[in-house]
Amino acid sequence: MQYHDDVKRCACVGLAIAAIGLLLGCSSVQGGQVAEERFDALLAEAEASGAGEAQLAAMSDGAVTTAEYEDALDRYFQCTALHGIEHSDPVLNPVNNLIYTFTETSWVYGDEELAELTLDCRVRELVYLELGYRYSEPASMDEALLDGARECLQKSGWEFTGDERNFDDLVAVGGEGSQDGVTDCLVPVWLKFYPGESLSVP
Repeated sequence: MQYHDDVKRCACVGLAIAAIGLLLGCSSVQGGQVAEERFDALLAEAEASGAGEAQLAAMSDGAVTTAEYEDALDRYFQCTALHGIEHSDPVLNPVNNLIYTFTETSWVYGDEELAELTLDCRVRELVYLELGYRYSEPASMDEALLDGARECLQKSGWEFTGDERNFDDLVAVGGEGSQDGVTDCLVPVWLKFYPGESLSVP
């Protein structure tokens, strides 16, 4: 599978990620014990939910590397290909420059069956490992998006140090419950630089 660091098509397809993220508190790299505890909880959830052996093996050392993440993506695409499902080439999400986004481009199923098939492949090959990768590697928002979001939030009285690098850093400035405010400021900046593309946060 060809991976790209430029945006050609950015569509959120993380149904499973959204659900598991709500359960486990999905975010990017955090300090020491908190990150370790979340990774342990994630691994336990993966083991209990039917994750495949390759996914569990990659997570067994308590961290996920870029190579392991991209291998898991390849396994996911191989899994869906067995059902005749095709995808756009993965591209890095400029919001975090960490997670690849893509969309289904060809299938012969109804929406419900398509969702079931792709979710099954995600649970088996990818979804827990992808969240583990978020815990293992730092996210970094594109500078243009970051600057635009900060400028918007400053109009609401937010004060920044200039050390912010990603979505979670912006949320931390606003405090608990400020995710929607950050997203609201990020949307118009996203539309300016990536018109026609789908925004996926964080």
